[in-house]
Amino acid sequence: MPSLCSSTLILQKNLTDSELTDYLAKIKTQTLLAYGVYQIEADGLELFEYIKGDRDSIMGLPVKDIINYIRQYKK
Repeated sequence: MPSLCSSTLILQKNLTDSELTDYLAKIKTQTLLAYGVYQIEADGLELFEYIKGDRDSIMGLPVKDIINYIRQYKK
């Protein structure tokens, strides 16, 4: 059975202290301690210059790859 893997390249912005403080004020401490702390589906997208690749991978699961994998073996 082939393995599923995904890679994504992200470049974080060079943020000022003020920008970081503003970002941190928007999110709960509980979020900082959780997986998926970037939260690119929400305000976390502001942290990056660019994201090249599958955003789902950053959020923890390469959903599109898994769907394609299942479709391939469902036939």
